[in-house]
Amino acid sequence: MNENEIEKERTQLATGFLSKGNLYFNHKSKYIKEHSSYNKLGIGLMDFIWLDGDLLRNIFHIMWSRYVEMKINNVKNDIIAYTIIKLCERFFRINSYLFVYLIAAMDILMESRIDFRVFTYDFELDDDDDDGINIDDPDFNIKTAYADKEDIKTDVTEADKHDLMQFLVTCINQRQTIVEDTLDRILGDENTDSGQSAMKRLCSLQEDDEFFRKHWHSNFETRIDRVIESANVYNNLTVLYTIDDMMRYELVQIILRNVKYKRCQSCGKLFLPVRRKNALYCERIMLGQTRPCSEVGANIVFVEKRNANPVLKIHREAYNRMYKRAQGGYMEWSDFEDWKKCAIEKRELCHTGDLPLDEFLQWIDETSRQRKL
Repeated sequence: MNENEIEKERTQLATGFLSKGNLYFNHKSKYIKEHSSYNKLGIGLMDFIWLDGDLLRNIFHIMWSRYVEMKINNVKNDIIAYTIIKLCERFFRINSYLFVYLIAAMDILMESRIDFRVFTYDFELDDDDDDGINIDDPDFNIKTAYADKEDIKTDVTEADKHDLMQFLVTCINQRQTIVEDTLDRILGDENTDSGQSAMKRLCSLQEDDEFFRKHWHSNFETRIDRVIESANVYNNLTVLYTIDDMMRYELVQIILRNVKYKRCQSCGKLFLPVRRKNALYCERIMLGQTRPCSEVGANIVFVEKRNANPVLKIHREAYNRMYKRAQGGYMEWSDFEDWKKCAIEKRELCHTGDLPLDEFLQWIDETSRQRKL
């Protein structure tokens, strides 16, 4: 690869910096001259994990539908781009990482390009897929299908665009799982050896964990520069080249600044207390519930204690067994994700009383203790 190709491959995606406990990201694109977003450190990464799948599919459907409608009517591309940006403007403020994926979708629609700073997965292509793209196939290889691996962007045909828009949702879903599992392994006290700091656990993952190295394509650099080009304000900016860089940058800052996550006593998931530092429950509405854990959590915990029903503990122990099994190659990651989804559904059914405890325990025992021969 020559120097020009290397420089092209290292085109920055964003810059990040910290100020007064907030994490800022500045982005540039052809469609939005400069976009700045910020949250309290840790909130953006945590919110990204819990972006609703139906919401994501709806957003990309809106973009695609408007694009097709205007293309059919022979509207000029610059007008199409402006219209879609204005239509989706409210979505840009939901989450910094979602913004990057939406701009990648604009690249697909308007420029017929794939941005490998956002498409960071390197799956193997299913040779039996005659259609070229199968978004339901976990082994779909975006790079093999469309590009020289030394180039961050490549041409996409008109026929591919819809499938690639849908595949972006798949990328987001997988990244959500990777981030959640990483946070849980680094910050979750139930998964780690006693006396080991979060910094040490992160270092161990970076050095020794094959899953971490495979799914975190990240290498960023720091410089002193203007925060915004039009403002005479300077800061220590970190140059971020991929979506993985952005997320790992926030992860590292969380650990360096000892941001305190807690584990919700209702759903068992990590969360960052915002309103009250002593909060026991998160504000998320979990599968099978109509109200957030902060409203229903205390009642669930009371019922569990009253009935001596350690549902969360049983689920967590089974989760750890299955995760280690997938990590060790005893089962496919896709099978682990299927089990994980089903286990959450059954756990919530058990919470609500729709699934007897003995049936839940039997299912956990049968599915999490058997080994693939």
